[in-house]
Amino acid sequence: MEEADRLAKRGASIPINFAAALDVLQDNIDARLTLATLLLEGAKEDEAILLLSPPKNLESTVDPNSDEFQPWWLNGKVKLKLSHIYRSKGMSDEFVDAIFPLVRESLFVETLKQKVTVGHSISEIVCVCVCVLKQFLGV
Repeated sequence: MEEADRLAKRGASIPINFAAALDVLQDNIDARLTLATLLLEGAKEDEAILLLSPPKNLESTVDPNSDEFQPWWLNGKVKLKLSHIYRSKGMSDEFVDAIFPLVRESLFVETLKQKVTVGHSISEIVCVCVCVLKQFLGV
């Protein structure tokens, strides 16, 4: 029984230690995703959502003069993880808000690359994307 207690305490301390490390590595996407996964394993979905959501005060965290730096909350992996959490919690509006920019960006890139095959129009591809989203939502 002592071993089980020790493992439980150790497991509970992992997110706390990881959160402390995240204070140092605020812009580290992999650290955020790993901590979010640990929080989800501990059934702490709301904390994972807060961790992956953009900061409340965006002005103090973004340098508008920097063209090289992309904020962590705009990363596709972060948005995808957040959309999976919203979907699992049944938060449809939030899910669509999180996943839509990824779908829009994918369509834009495909349009720029002009990889639309003969006989398929952009509207057909959009219809397919909408169908996939509906399937994903279970609608």
